[in-house]
Formats: sequence, structure tokens, C-alpha cells
Amino acid sequence: MRIPKLSWRHAYIVALIAGFFHLLFYAVWIPPWQFPDEPRHFEYVRLVDELGHAPGWNERDLDLEVAITRSMAKYDFWRFGFAVGPYVPGQDVNFADVWTSGYQNVHFHPPLYYRLMAWLTGFIPLQALETQLFLLRLISVLIATFSLAVMGLTGVALRNWRWGFGIVVFAALLPNRAFIQASVNNDVLAEFFAAWVVTSGVVIMRRGWRAVPLVLLVGSLILAVMTKRSTVFLVFYAAAALAVGGWFHHASTRHGWLSKGLIVGGTLLFLALAVGAAWYAGRVQILGDRLLALLHPAALYQALRRVPWHEYTTVMFQSFWARLGWLRIVLPSPTYHILWLLTGGAFLGWLGRLVDWWRNPSPGRAQDASIGAVFLFTVLVQWGMVIGKEMLHFSGTLHMVPQGRYLYPFLPVYALFYVGGWEWGLRKARLPAMTVIVVALTLFALFAVWHTMGYFYGTG
Repeated sequence: MRIPKLSWRHAYIVALIAGFFHLLFYAVWIPPWQFPDEPRHFEYVRLVDELGHAPGWNERDLDLEVAITRSMAKYDFWRFGFAVGPYVPGQDVNFADVWTSGYQNVHFHPPLYYRLMAWLTGFIPLQALETQLFLLRLISVLIATFSLAVMGLTGVALRNWRWGFGIVVFAALLPNRAFIQASVNNDVLAEFFAAWVVTSGVVIMRRGWRAVPLVLLVGSLILAVMTKRSTVFLVFYAAAALAVGGWFHHASTRHGWLSKGLIVGGTLLFLALAVGAAWYAGRVQILGDRLLALLHPAALYQALRRVPWHEYTTVMFQSFWARLGWLRIVLPSPTYHILWLLTGGAFLGWLGRLVDWWRNPSPGRAQDASIGAVFLFTVLVQWGMVIGKEMLHFSGTLHMVPQGRYLYPFLPVYALFYVGGWEWGLRKARLPAMTVIVVALTLFALFAVWHTMGYFYGTG
């Protein structure tokens, strides 16, 4: 079955609906507190509501923590979740008893997400913690569905609605993404703003510096960084997108090199100011002297040697696709082997696209190459920051590991990598590419659901 060209917009909407129900399923059926860090994110929201401001590191409500841990015990958290300390029935257990000292809360996160959630739930006073938690999950589902719609616009801006559909259907059916974004977690809002950054950046690279995409780029970038620090890499993406957009659309022919020099110089200045601000905030509040120490070549070399690269790569890859719960729901190992092979297939597909692109030059070839270079550059920066954070905070140990969900702020590009690569190979094999991709992703999503339900309810 081949989807007619005029129906890609309709398929796009169907993919959004499928993504909504995929999210809703996890939000409804996953027991309370079984999403990563959900108790601590919920506690942060409640404290903002109680205090009227973002809590400091030592501002705690022990009664609230005890109430949450009792609810966690009620729903078998110590069986399904992750805790350093045991639960002793009859004793008051707070967060410091459950998790590692210094990581008993998530007050180190920027407060924007928690202020928004506290404001939204403040209109509906509810008593039961589980009811409040479920309401916050429903809000996450709505935000994550809107994020899907924005992600797809990246493909539309790049090429057409078929590419947009490919991005949406990949993100909508990605098991780990649906699992994480159905939870109480600031990843949800960070992904939403990041999707706007990516899409507006593509529009700028395609059409130049126009008022609406410029405002969207800068505004959503600021809001993304105010939501979660894992989006700081988008500063580099924004700077590169501005440079490409200016280079191809605003460099006059009369003073070409001067105009292009000003464009690149202005973009680099924007980048330097943004990185300087991030450096100052991190230097004063977060990283301290550890970052300065790592700048020494010998210290950096030793830090890189301590990184357990195989374990980090394995966990990131698995949890990008489907390693659910508190990283404890692992699919059968052949599943990940197949996913590695499919990743290699996507890579080969893009090599094939590059060969075709080189043999059949088009007027916009230089611009296409520049956009691809921006994507690749940003992916490298993102991976460097994800691994670098673990090096700074956890010294390359396995107690805390980088997770695939940290890559979701740039998910439209990863989706394009997979779907675009697979589509080329399937077309060469004379197969209905998008149909095969949709069926395969649907079966994979259903398999992950079945496996997850078996973990929690013994149905698998």
C-alpha cells in the first residue's frame, strides 16, 4: 500500500493521534512513582506550590517526603524502582533514606517547569497524592503530543510533509520516548521548547533571517535552557543555524566577503556571549573548580580513560530505544542487537543518499550540505556534553550513567537519520518504504508495551 502524495498531511495527523494514545497508555497504566525520578520531580512541584518560590537545596518538607515514600511502598517501589536504602514498614522514611546523599531531591534543576506545573495544578486542589500525580501525567501527555507536532514541522521545513510524517511517526512510536514523556519530569517541557528551536533553526537555514522564526529561535532557546540544562547544546545549533541562514540569504553580491564575514563574526559573538553566560552560571553554581581542573590536558586524558565507554554507550543506546522504568526493564538482548543492525542500515542508507546527491547535483546542494553539517556538528556537541556531564559530576563511575533520554531535545534529527536512511534502502529494494517502517515501529512499540506490562503486572 502506497500512501498518496496528497494524503501525507492526513497521515501526519494520524501519527499524532497514535502518539497521543501511546503516551496516554503509559501515563495511565504505569503504577505511581515508577517513572525515573518521578517522586523527586513531584516533590519539587509540591514545594513550589507550598512555598510560593523555587526551593533551595536544603528546603524540605519532611512530612511530604514521608507521605510520598509511604505511597511508593504501597505501589511496590522497592520492588520495581531504584533505591539505595531499604523501606522499613512502620518507620518514617524520607528521601535522604531512599537515595544517595546529595541526590535526595532535584532542586538543582531550573524552576520553570515546576513553576508551570504548580500553577496549572493549583486551580484544582486535590488531597490524594496519586490523584495529583495522575493529573500531572496527563499534562505531560498533552505537552508531549504538541511536541510531536512541532518536531514534524522540522521535516516539512526541510523537504515536505512526507519527511514531516516520518519524523512524527518515529518519535510517536519510540517506546522510551513515550514512556519518559508520559511522566512527571522536566524532560517533557524541555523537549517542547527544544523542538521549536530545531524547527525554527531549519526555517532560518532554508529561508534566511525572518522575524517570526528569529523570535521563535531565541525565545524558545531561552525557555529551553531555563527548563533543563541538557538543552544548552542548542546554543551551538542556534549559532550555526544563524550563520548558515545569513550566509546563503543575506550576503550581498556587491560586498559578498564583507557581508559574510560580518554574518559569521556576529554569529560567533552571539555564541561566545551565550557560552560565556552558561560558563559563568555553571562556574559559580554547579561545576566549581572541577571544570577548571579538567581543562588541563593531563587531567582531561585521565578523566577520559576513566570513562566506562562500553557501559555508557550500551546504556545510552538501549535507553534511547527502550530500557524502561528506572532502567530496570530491559528487553531481550537480541532486540538490541537487531536495533544496532538497523542503526548500521540507516547509516548505509545515508551513505547511499550522499552518493546519489553527489551524482545528481541540484541548485541547492551547497545549502543542503551546510544544513547536514550543522546537524552533525550539533550531534557531536550534544554527545560531548552528555558524556562530559558524567565526567564532571560522577567521575566516570557506573553509579550514575548517561541515558538516551538526554538526546531527545534533538530527536527530530535522530528520527530523520533513521527514517531517511531506512527509506533509501527499502526503496532500492523496491519495497513500500514508509509502510514497512510504520509497521515495524508499531510492532516494536507493542512489543515494548507487552514487555513492560509483564514487568509490572506479570502478564508477559
